[in-house]
Amino acid sequence: MKTKLLTLLVLLVSCVVTAQNAINYKALIKDNVGNVLVSQPVTVQFTILEGSGMTSVYQEDHTTTTDANGIIILNIGEGNLQSGDYSTIDWSTDDHFLNVQIDSGSGLVDLGTTQFMAVPYALYAKTAGNAENVSGLEAIDEGNGIGWRIKDRDPNYYGNIGSFAIDLSFNDELSDVYGAVGPVANAFGRSTTASGTGSTAMGGYTTASGYFSTAMGFLTKAESLLSTAIGRYNVGGGDPSVWVGNDPLFEVGNGTNDLNRSNALTIYKTGYHLIESQVSGLRVNSANTGLIIDNAGATGIYVLGGSNYGLIINDAQQDGLVISDAQDDGMEVSAADEGARIIGGSVGVYASSSAAGNPDIILGGFNDGTNEGDDGIIASAPNISTSDIYLRSNDAIVMELDDDNVTNNNANFIIRNGSDTNVFTVDESGETTVTGILRIGTETIEDTGSNQLSVNASLIPDNDNAMRLGNASNRWVGVWAVDGTINTSDRREKKNINPIDYGLNEVLKMKPVSFNWKNSNDPDLKLGLIAQDLQLVVPEVVKSHTWELDETTNKLVEEPLDRLGVYYSDLIPVLIKAIQEQQDIIAKQDLKIKELTAESNQKDTALQSFDQRLKQVEALVGTNP
Repeated sequence: MKTKLLTLLVLLVSCVVTAQNAINYKALIKDNVGNVLVSQPVTVQFTILEGSGMTSVYQEDHTTTTDANGIIILNIGEGNLQSGDYSTIDWSTDDHFLNVQIDSGSGLVDLGTTQFMAVPYALYAKTAGNAENVSGLEAIDEGNGIGWRIKDRDPNYYGNIGSFAIDLSFNDELSDVYGAVGPVANAFGRSTTASGTGSTAMGGYTTASGYFSTAMGFLTKAESLLSTAIGRYNVGGGDPSVWVGNDPLFEVGNGTNDLNRSNALTIYKTGYHLIESQVSGLRVNSANTGLIIDNAGATGIYVLGGSNYGLIINDAQQDGLVISDAQDDGMEVSAADEGARIIGGSVGVYASSSAAGNPDIILGGFNDGTNEGDDGIIASAPNISTSDIYLRSNDAIVMELDDDNVTNNNANFIIRNGSDTNVFTVDESGETTVTGILRIGTETIEDTGSNQLSVNASLIPDNDNAMRLGNASNRWVGVWAVDGTINTSDRREKKNINPIDYGLNEVLKMKPVSFNWKNSNDPDLKLGLIAQDLQLVVPEVVKSHTWELDETTNKLVEEPLDRLGVYYSDLIPVLIKAIQEQQDIIAKQDLKIKELTAESNQKDTALQSFDQRLKQVEALVGTNP
């Protein structure tokens, strides 16, 4: 019986058995009509081919029996050898392919040839043993617990690896200290030592001995808890396991040899920065902030022994000098002329208070026993007519009026023009006054007098079918329009469309009236309907409530109105229906009239015929007495 293999399981390489270097093969066996072969003896032949010429380098066969599900599981490399040597296959030099043939009793059936992909090359990786072809890590225990080091490294060149440590470093000299010798340590580079718990050493001949410390560069040492050292020949020092404020947290070494160690920069765990230089103590070339000293508990900047300038800020592109969070006075300047002249390429003066409620800048208000100087004034250059003042913020700009809440203060925000006229005013209650035309984009709003605003724009609600013009309590006297109002009536906007039942009967019940409005400046007589009367006839056209969105439940809630209104436009369909019904009555009456007229005409014709015949009879009687 001829068999075939399920296409999806022609070759399923699931794992590499490293102890035997075999390749796991799993397949489902079916016959030529798709029936699973259960508990069926089969012979499987594997041929490994190499290169584009498909040269056979190894062949074996297996005799096995399918299981209760028709599945076979075999190990390629452990079958009956037919040709070649499985252990000498060089997986690294060329492409390799697998040809599978199966015999279930009727001879071998070729199931095709498939290229080996990633899994077999793990066999190559296992045998790659030189430094130029390092392929992985090996777990080793040298007395401290299991750690991992690059395969085939000579242990005589390294100290005992720490537990859970990872050693990726290289060393070619006898040593008992190099490598990741601390617990959970990491070593990289050449001849580095990571001996502190959780430490990391990288670069060349660096040492990280402090707990969770990091040493980078050349011959640096990170000896303090949680410290980091970079550069070369740094000073180091500190307690390896206890946090001490005066120990280094970050060091940039610039020493020349082991006897002349030095730091260009040291940051201590207190936050203190030490810059050591024989030329400039600190030179900041920055396109943004030059130098910020924040939260200084005592002295923010202290320049001692300067034989020339104490402090020079030259050509700062953004912040020349920033003094922030000083406990008393951030900067005090006393001068006979200008208190300070600050010319910045980006920012002239930057001020920041340590407390959110305290002001960053105070103008005026100096208490000299008089009222002079009680006003803070900001002015552009008085000798330059084109000078401007800009306010710029990455967030809000807030002005607080009458912050001390003194009742007799006139706490207004006022913008005046060159003729000292208030063109924009906001008082303490928020009332805003604009003198002139208010322009929004290219549109304008102008006060044209007599309680009128001239608007040079269309008024459009920001939400469709959501806003109103006026309400039951505050009504417009009238709305003037050239073509009247337009009600949207597109079928696509409607649902539940049904014919109405109202018509002539309801129209006959309506009570048109004339009236005058009680509270109105217009005494003219009006015509209309009374909403209460109309509500008894056609309640749908009477506005008795509104639907408001409850922001708590996010649901619409019905709110009754204190005054009733009428949708006069909604009466039009009722009137149309009434006219249609009336027209139907008229049409029926017209038809009846036509029928009666025809009947009358028939009777007239018959009467005329009878009259003519009577005359003929009378004529005959007259001629024959």
